[in-house]
Amino acid sequence: MAHCGNRLSAYRCRICTLSAITTIDLSADLGEGFGAWRAGDDAALLEVVTSANIACGFDAGDPAILRATLRRAAEAGVAVGAHPGWPDL
Repeated sequence: MAHCGNRLSAYRCRICTLSAITTIDLSADLGEGFGAWRAGDDAALLEVVTSANIACGFDAGDPAILRATLRRAAEAGVAVGAHPGWPDL
């Protein structure tokens, strides 16, 4: 028997399983910019996301922006990951 009580429909059981999900990880790419140039409002996004991919390597993120974004993410309790990329500046 499916956990939803419907013996005939595995599809309904999947719906019941999906409805049990209670959290969603909202993520954004942050820390993009170079020097005075910024590519978004990272501070505003850090108020709503639960994780952030921080630009690093060659993905439009310089060391100062990278450090500042990581610091702000830590202060906001936002999990971080790396967003490496190709030279694009």
